[in-house]
Amino acid sequence: MQLEFAYDISGTPPGETYIGMVSFNTLTKNQILDEFESRFPGFLKRKGRNLTKSELIDVISFLDEKKVRMIVYQFTPNDWQFNISYYQNKKDVEEKLIAIIYFHIAKRIMKPGYRYSISSCIESQIGDINRVFHHFSRLASKCRILTDFSYSRASNNRIIRIVDYIAISGKNLRKVDVQKFSNYSFNNRNSENIPPWYYRIIFS
Repeated sequence: MQLEFAYDISGTPPGETYIGMVSFNTLTKNQILDEFESRFPGFLKRKGRNLTKSELIDVISFLDEKKVRMIVYQFTPNDWQFNISYYQNKKDVEEKLIAIIYFHIAKRIMKPGYRYSISSCIESQIGDINRVFHHFSRLASKCRILTDFSYSRASNNRIIRIVDYIAISGKNLRKVDVQKFSNYSFNNRNSENIPPWYYRIIFS
């Protein structure tokens, strides 16, 4: 199965931040997106922050039925403060931390020797997106994972709009709202530790 990944961020580092990721099977991606537009007319023109909780749950339910993987990772102000202080003499700290989180939440799905298309919303408040991609590729290469990167805006990219919904869901939905969905997961540093070697590679 060949997968395509997309990312978006709700919130602005170093504030409360929710990193959203979706992965689509490239063979069924367009069919799923077409069905999404048919099921939710006009949704793709709406920003995630404008959807109600009920609408967000409906979106997640649809994607869950289609076996689209959805992951949200929470990075709190304390997480940002600790890391920015710890690596205060390093360059690109925010971009490096975002790259580490991006890679961490995708790594559980990626396999060595495969090439993956990865896109991100250029409107996300993450500094220089090209530096994020650069640091992501450094980690990927250590695991023999090949990557092709691109960025776009949610206004003209259907996958970016959908991952916008997933990112905001981390902020606006409760655990009880999403616990029934087998393809949706919410993580943070309390529930899932990022491997220390990611930091050693990126900040060395």
